[in-house]
Amino acid sequence: MFRIVGWIAAGVVLLASAPARGQDNFVTRDLTRGVTAPGGAGVAGDYDATAATVNPAGLGMLGGLDLAFTATALDPDSLVGGGGWALSIGAPLVKLRGENPFTLTYGFAFQSLDAPDAWRRSDAGAEDQDGSYLVNGVGIGLGPVAVGYSIGTFFWANTPQISTVTTHHAGIALHP
Repeated sequence: MFRIVGWIAAGVVLLASAPARGQDNFVTRDLTRGVTAPGGAGVAGDYDATAATVNPAGLGMLGGLDLAFTATALDPDSLVGGGGWALSIGAPLVKLRGENPFTLTYGFAFQSLDAPDAWRRSDAGAEDQDGSYLVNGVGIGLGPVAVGYSIGTFFWANTPQISTVTTHHAGIALHP
């Protein structure tokens, strides 16, 4: 008896539900992930200058000054962001060697991001979703452990959005 009532109630709920509305393909998160770097898809990234954007803890693992230039062209049918170019720098400020090595590293990235064609709206073109992304980060390395923090600010190029998007990133790296 309860089983039949449950099935009827579930059917009524499904029939009474409003259909899902279509969503724009635009997701701000895709822009604030920055320019897609080759390799390392879905992992913490390499320990190079791009760490300020990918995993700020990687800055604490840098062996020395590092510069990186990244450029990515999007597939015309892409639904996610990540196209554009980026210039990144990782610069150790303090590097102490010895029994308890310590590293304090600053990272900076400037990125020019291109929106995919799929983000084109009737009131704005895809290029209107383009913008610039500035990231500042710091990493602290203590032997095999590093922690990092970065803050990024996305500035729209030619859109009606008047505010910026600010993101905060934290990371940890462990090399036992």
